[in-house]
Amino acid sequence: MGFSDSEILDTIHDLTAGPGPTRQRPRLAFIGEGQRVLDKYMPIMREAVASLDAEVIGLDLTEFIENDGAALEENDPVHLIVSIVSWMGAVREIGLRHDIQTVGLLVEPAPETKRILAALPYGSKIGLISEPRYVTNVAAIIEQLCGCPIRRGPGIEATKAAGKTLEDCDAYVRTFRTEKLAAAVVPEGAEVTEFKFLPVKASLDHIEGLLLKVWLESDQDADEGADQLVDQEAKQG
Repeated sequence: MGFSDSEILDTIHDLTAGPGPTRQRPRLAFIGEGQRVLDKYMPIMREAVASLDAEVIGLDLTEFIENDGAALEENDPVHLIVSIVSWMGAVREIGLRHDIQTVGLLVEPAPETKRILAALPYGSKIGLISEPRYVTNVAAIIEQLCGCPIRRGPGIEATKAAGKTLEDCDAYVRTFRTEKLAAAVVPEGAEVTEFKFLPVKASLDHIEGLLLKVWLESDQDADEGADQLVDQEAKQG
């Protein structure tokens, strides 16, 4: 009908944000592995759902799994759970047990990372230092971007064997939280490139639309439940 997405969302927000005893802001829980990840992605998530005036809470992945998502009950209601795709298996199972939908945030290499990898000569040997959780996906992306063979280094601690594996590489790439590990195993003086990710815009748009849908459905269920309770009390009275 000629309306932009933002105009539609703003109108829906105006219609649904009025006063009422059961009316609540939509609430999204982002599950991240460690404070650095939460600090990186929480502002992104807040901006993505800002048009809904949504509240975004950040929960640590390890605590979330160990406590079987108890923080979801502490922050009730949570209308939608978002997590990086790499962590989706465990997070989704917990979300299902709490009857909360879970969606994965898709990411892609940052433009500067793509440029650096694309500029490498064909056949260059790349040493990869990555946490075990990410190594397979990162290696596959690097191979797709530049067709170079990958030498997979350590994922947890520095060892002589790890250093030996990474000898004579033409370039070195590390993931988000492996600065110290890379410094310990990469040959002295070698330059190490951080493999940076950015959220996919289409994924953020999908999360925004899904949160709105889930929240409105949840809010409607709450209103219907309140109406039923009033009817029951009227009948009993």
